[in-house]
Amino acid sequence: MALPSPRALFVEILHALHSSEHQLVRALPKMRDGASSRELRTMVSDCLAESESHCEQMEGIAQLVQEKLGGERCRVMEALVKQGVDLTERRGDERILDLALVMTLRQICNYRKSAYEIARSLAEVLEEGDISKMIDQMLSDSERTERALLLLSEDMSDSVMHERREGPREGVGSSPVL
Repeated sequence: MALPSPRALFVEILHALHSSEHQLVRALPKMRDGASSRELRTMVSDCLAESESHCEQMEGIAQLVQEKLGGERCRVMEALVKQGVDLTERRGDERILDLALVMTLRQICNYRKSAYEIARSLAEVLEEGDISKMIDQMLSDSERTERALLLLSEDMSDSVMHERREGPREGVGSSPVL
């Protein structure tokens, strides 16, 4: 498909964001249900509420640009969502699987954040001030979520690595008392 103008590019990015948020609304409950830790389930529930809100806001943007958003699926989000859902079906150490899920959620947030930044920049170029403000709010939500996921992944990673370091050291270097 040709992109004859900045507005056409802007609309294409809006389609991708619309698709991304709708894919997340469908997939996040599966990810939440597959998570082991209470903190991660809470975080995924928060991400779901954010995506539901973003879906509503995207409908408002669609009205402002007088476009019907939908149709094609965002393939980037489709791959990331599949990765997250697939993790919930794997077996192994629940803490490591949760850590992998958090890292996938961070990839999802980073993709969304980049797409919102691009959409906001194009809205500004196209002098769509109201849309730019709406996108800026969604970008702020995504940045806040990404920071929370970063902290959670660091805590989970530290916990897993600390236990792995401490595990083999038990009894190392000590001699039996006679």
